[in-house]
This record gives sequence, C-alpha cells and structure tokens, in this order.
Amino acid sequence: MKKYCFLLALAAIVMISCSSPEKPAEKTAEENMPTSVSEIPETKPQEVAIIETPANNPDTLSSAYRPSARAYQQEGHYNVYKGKIGSLPVTLHLIRSERYLGIDAELKEFIHGYYYYDKYQHPIHLVQYHPEQDQTALKGKVVLYERYQSMENPKLVGELDDYNNRFTGFWENDFTGKKLPFELIKEFNLMEAANLNEFHVGDYIELNSGNPESPKVACNLSMLFPSEYNDLEGVWESCYELIVPEMTGESARPYRDNPLEKLRNVRAEYLKKHLEKYPSEKDYYAHFNELSRYMSVLWNEDERICFGFFTHSYTGGAHGNHQTQYVNMNLRTGQILTLDHIFSEGYKKPLSEALERAARRTFKIPADQALTEVLTVEILQPTENFVLTNKGILFSYPPYELGPYSLGQVDLFVPFEEVKGYQKK
Repeated sequence: MKKYCFLLALAAIVMISCSSPEKPAEKTAEENMPTSVSEIPETKPQEVAIIETPANNPDTLSSAYRPSARAYQQEGHYNVYKGKIGSLPVTLHLIRSERYLGIDAELKEFIHGYYYYDKYQHPIHLVQYHPEQDQTALKGKVVLYERYQSMENPKLVGELDDYNNRFTGFWENDFTGKKLPFELIKEFNLMEAANLNEFHVGDYIELNSGNPESPKVACNLSMLFPSEYNDLEGVWESCYELIVPEMTGESARPYRDNPLEKLRNVRAEYLKKHLEKYPSEKDYYAHFNELSRYMSVLWNEDERICFGFFTHSYTGGAHGNHQTQYVNMNLRTGQILTLDHIFSEGYKKPLSEALERAARRTFKIPADQALTEVLTVEILQPTENFVLTNKGILFSYPPYELGPYSLGQVDLFVPFEEVKGYQKK
C-alpha cells in the first residue's frame, strides 16, 4: 500500500512539472547591465512608424524605417594628448569612434583628429587608415595619415595604450624617408577648456532586403557633447546650444535631456527617404548611397573652443561631396567669433595678401607665376570659415571654391605675425 501511494504521488509531481514549468529566477539589476558599451541595446526611433513588410518583394516595400541588425548606438572618446614628435612639443585632439566604411558593410574603428606643433599652432588633420591584410608590418598598429592617405603625406604609426594613457610610435614620411619617434600622454585636467563626450549612431541597410544586387544605404552620425564635469561656468549651455542645431538643423530645446534621440531621428529620416524613393526609382538608383556627419576639435583652451562639423554624402557618380564648417566660440559667454572680433578695421586687404603668400607656400607657386596656374581665382578673399589659434588663423575653402574637385578642401594658414598691425588685443 505504501508503495502504491508513493507511485501516485510521484506521478502527480511529474504531471505538475510538465504542465507548469518553473520560471527561471529573475536577474538582478546588476546582472542585466551591459558589460561594455558595445552591448548597449539599440533604441528604436520614436518619430518613425515601424511596419513589417515582406522582405523580398520590392513592390511592397514600406516607406517606414526600423533599425536593422547592423544598427549601432555607442559611446566613443574625445581626448587631448600632449608630448613630443622628435624634440618638438605637440598637442593632439583625438576622437575614437566607429562607422561603416564603404560598400562592404563592415563596421570599423574610426579614429580622427587634429594636431599642431605648439610653436606654430597650425592645425593638421589626421584620419585613420586601415592597413591591408598583406601589410604585416602595420598589423595591430594605429595608422593616422595627415589629411588623407598618400605616399607624399606623413603619418603617425603607433599604439594607443589605454591602460597607461599613452600614444607612442613614429612619425613617418615615406616620400622623404624621414622618421621621428613620438610619445604623447593623455591630459586629464583640462583648464579653461571644455570636457566632451562622444556619441555615435548609424545603420547600413539593403533597400531590397535579401537581394544581393540591392542598392545599399549607409548612415553614420557622430556628435560631441559637453560633459557634466566642466569647471568653466556656462560651458554646458554654450556647447549644447551650438552643437545640436549644427548637427541636426533643428533647435536644441526638444532634445535637451536626450540629444541622442535626435541623432537617431536624423538617421531614421535619411534612411526612410531612401526607402520611399527606391520603389519608384529603382531603375535609376545608385548602387550605394551614404551620409556621414561627424565632429572634430581643433582648439580647446584659454576659454575658447573650435569645432569642426564634417559632412560627406555620396549619391552615385564619380565621387561624393564633402565640406567642413568650423565654428569658434567663447566658452564662457557662448559668443560665436567672427573676423570682426579678431581684426581691426581695414584688415581685408592685408589679410588677402597674406592668404596669397600662404597659397604660394602650400602649392609651391613661384612669385613670378599667377595663382591661376593652380587655382581658379586670382585674388583670395578671407572667409568666415576659419580656425582660430593663439598664433594664427586657418582659413578653409570647400571643394570647387578655389579649384577643381581634385584639389579638395583648401586650408591656408596665416600666422598673426604677417598681419600684426591689424589684430585686436
């Protein structure tokens, strides 16, 4: 009898366990937290409807956009390094981010920035180059070319040591064979400057999902944003009111607490536009389209900052279009600086003459030759698109303004020594 009762009880337990599976124990808040920024979940845009559509039928493609499996939203880094290249002191503003590079849909590290020799303070653009697989000597190295990849352009080749907060390696010029060691150390106590965080979002989609011949669209957006930890009063407000409208084209106010939401919505609107266009224009559609926007820092001290806002778009054809807009701001007051704030009355003619000398130095145009041997203009006019340092001013002209597209963006640096009598105190 006891044996029979035991068997009945065992059967009941089996039936209960089959019909009511035990719920797993809930994770604690700490266990649910991502272990790294790469695990931060993608937040879907709130302004765009999310509608599932048949993936392989272009006639039923919806104009709605939803983040794909390739969508990303992460936090990067902005840091200031100081040290020496050879025996010369330098300052480096470096940003570490990620982006989709080209048509291969590969999300790669994207390091870029500006550095200058402290003696001259002429900002020099740096952009990361990803070595080919057969370039074993560069494997595992950070390679930053000045301006763009070219044998004639110098590069920094080294290692970014996050543990010791150092960037070490060699400055190399393959064209001349010159090679100098460098050691740069991360600065943590920025005085009379802005502490900034970097955030980036992006996505890469196929307009006709599942079709290997489908046109592809990539969108990469990166934004610097003021940290809460700033010693200067007014920095957060000044940077915020400048950055959000420049990056998004809209007022900063609706996104005061969550600027990333606006970046996600800019991404959504861009990709939604292509999803709307493609079904009716698929016979004429470019195989690859891209929008990239990111920010740089060229100066950040003495209560003054200079941001660079870079935009690149490709919609088919031989090449894309790009430009960089520079904005100089007083960190304490939020005032945007113009040439009239820097120079006294009558500065335009001497500044134009100084720009001609800068162009001749940059493009090696002899004094007995006209500027039109290289440029498409005879007289260089100062532009409000400039970078202000303590020792000079860098004027920047977008492609086509001074010459053909192949000339690229033209940057001309004028030391204040050349216009000494017209600089305001």
